[in-house]
Amino acid sequence: MVNGLKLNALVYEMLPAVDLCKDPDDNPILAIAIECKADFLVTGDKRDLLSMERVNNTPIISAVAFLTLSAF
Repeated sequence: MVNGLKLNALVYEMLPAVDLCKDPDDNPILAIAIECKADFLVTGDKRDLLSMERVNNTPIISAVAFLTLSAF
């Protein structure tokens, strides 16, 4: 599975500086979502990321919410 990810992954070497989250360790995740214009940021981090609800145009949602969206 990891080798498959490597073949299909996009590598972003330059990320924007982000200081949006209470937990500074989460800021690189937000930077990636911003830079790649992610459709969704899926997380289980209720305390910090999920409480933000959105970063730029990217909704921040739980895995359960994501599965509900894609279960059409």
